[in-house]
Amino acid sequence: MATIEENLTREFADALRAARPEAKIDDLGYAGFADSLVEGIDADRVRRVFGTADSRGPGSRQPRLYAAHSGTMLLVNVFAPWLDDLASLELLGLRGFGDLRFEVRLPSVAGEPAGWLPALLIAPDGVVGIESDCAGFLSGHPAKFAAALDRFWDDREENGWRREMRALQEGRHGYARLDAARLIKQYMGLRLLLEAAAGSEARIAPATLLYLYWEPLNAARFDECDEHHAEIAQFHDSVSDSDIDFAAMSYFDLWAEWARGDAPSWLPLHLTRLHQRYSFRI
Repeated sequence: MATIEENLTREFADALRAARPEAKIDDLGYAGFADSLVEGIDADRVRRVFGTADSRGPGSRQPRLYAAHSGTMLLVNVFAPWLDDLASLELLGLRGFGDLRFEVRLPSVAGEPAGWLPALLIAPDGVVGIESDCAGFLSGHPAKFAAALDRFWDDREENGWRREMRALQEGRHGYARLDAARLIKQYMGLRLLLEAAAGSEARIAPATLLYLYWEPLNAARFDECDEHHAEIAQFHDSVSDSDIDFAAMSYFDLWAEWARGDAPSWLPLHLTRLHQRYSFRI
């Protein structure tokens, strides 16, 4: 695992330098907001989206957000061109999206911060919250929950998310690669958002928490990637049949799915640029 982690920061930084030779990029792969974007993306257009979010716009959360190896920056690079063509976007079988937001601050849960959701997509028939991982699964993620989070379930029916949270608290389920605790906290925050939007309505809108992850082209070589896949499958089974669904796919699978579909005219070039930036072996 050490070899993978040692190589990745350099690989992502080198890929950014190759795409943006004029950019100022430090040895850890940190660059300015505009320089971190894939070619063809309008930086001012994306800034306006961030400017309407609680994150207070680009620059407020450096350096994590703008690193070449940032999962959030990867997600922004993938989805930003859809901002002006949301009607053409298809994701998880949903179409007709009317709103795309980046870096959504989730409501606090029993006084404890639920954190941030890298993206939120809203369609007439459903909502998709997106978590993004750019090889963070290589580092391992201990599961920690503040005691106050248990109060979230005081007036809600138990479901797979609750049972998985309890299993993690009791040490019955462990994840070396998948940040399961973060996903559960994002589920809580997303459900609070949906409940607030529903108001007095009896049911929240159909929703999915989608986990998108990067991996190298030669992922099959590494046990860590196999373990990550196995843990995703375990987590999916554990939280199934709940009020908010869980789905997962690699970015490469997502891009392949888009390429097979009825693509808008700008998409093939965008996918080429994404592969030039993010497709490599280690």
